[in-house]
Amino acid sequence: PAICAAALGGHAQVLTLLLQAGAQPSQCSSFKETALHLAARHNFPSVAAALLGACQKGASIRELLAQPNYMGSTALHTAAEKGHSEVCELLVQACRETLTQQDHSGRQPLHLAVYWTLT
Repeated sequence: PAICAAALGGHAQVLTLLLQAGAQPSQCSSFKETALHLAARHNFPSVAAALLGACQKGASIRELLAQPNYMGSTALHTAAEKGHSEVCELLVQACRETLTQQDHSGRQPLHLAVYWTLT
């Protein structure tokens, strides 16, 4: 989807226009990743903030933050695994409940942050 392409490229302004035109933040790529997963993976805090802002105006922010990809990972799992602290902070401030969500391997975001920081 176009919203995922905008997120992947870090184009917050394009993403905002797409959201204003009716794009859904929960649309997924072929790997079941939302634009928020992609922003988290590639460290685009401005894109993540735009998506979270759009959710607060309509779509459920909790549902977006809890939405798993093909590995059961949320956007917070993805940001934590990559060490993207600014994106992690945005996501945790938006919904602390995702801190305890487990992926398909039973790992929480904090497990990933610690593991990838130490390796």
